Amino acid sequence: MRIFDCHFHVEENPEGYTLANVKAKNVIFNYVENYRNHAPKLSPDCCCSLILDLKGEFPFVLKEINEGRVKALKIHSVIQQLPQLCSSVLLRKLEEVNPEIPVIYDAFYYGPDYQYRPCLQTLIDLCVAQPERKFIVAHSGGTRLLEYFFHLRPLKNVFYDLSLSLQYLSDTSVWPDLIKLMKYTDKCRIMFGTDYYFHDPEVQLRNILEVMKNLSYTDSDIDKVLYSNASEIFKFNPA
Repeated sequence: MRIFDCHFHVEENPEGYTLANVKAKNVIFNYVENYRNHAPKLSPDCCCSLILDLKGEFPFVLKEINEGRVKALKIHSVIQQLPQLCSSVLLRKLEEVNPEIPVIYDAFYYGPDYQYRPCLQTLIDLCVAQPERKFIVAHSGGTRLLEYFFHLRPLKNVFYDLSLSLQYLSDTSVWPDLIKLMKYTDKCRIMFGTDYYFHDPEVQLRNILEVMKNLSYTDSDIDKVLYSNASEIFKFNPA
């Protein structure tokens, strides 16, 4: 069994966890300054994703993409304080970015900044406007996972990152919705991830393995979810 952690953060604790059989990690930076501080120190088994800065740092972000150091962009409505319907603003920036660069859209609902919550309509607008680009739903919609699943299902350029939800939702009423997503979604569109170090990767791996076993995933399906989907999307496959 080989693992590609498609959603991992190092800003607070670079040595936060060890997980057996991890061959690669996609390290996501929600802040450009943290990327500057930590990215040069990462081991060769890591690739980087960086926040889609909409202001003064955008030229730097674009340079890092064009020079191959950033493999994907991140949109985080709470951190970026994005209004609900902001697809036109985001699209203007994305039009300058190579369409082969995927976009990770944070879809986890939390905190009191409700006016900056993730917006499913904005995500749909982006996916429809740029059908050639892959869009990854980080945390698969969190507590609104079923809503995201039903509305995004027809869009073939949408992929699901199960990080955090594999642990956070496991003892909630949303857990059957996560199982439904894993049952009815193309296995090429689902990826394993962990998120911040304080979310136990061992628990998340154990939970996803149990779901895949109960859904009779083949060995090939399991490898897609745990490794090869992320390797293909991020175009990163270390020796």
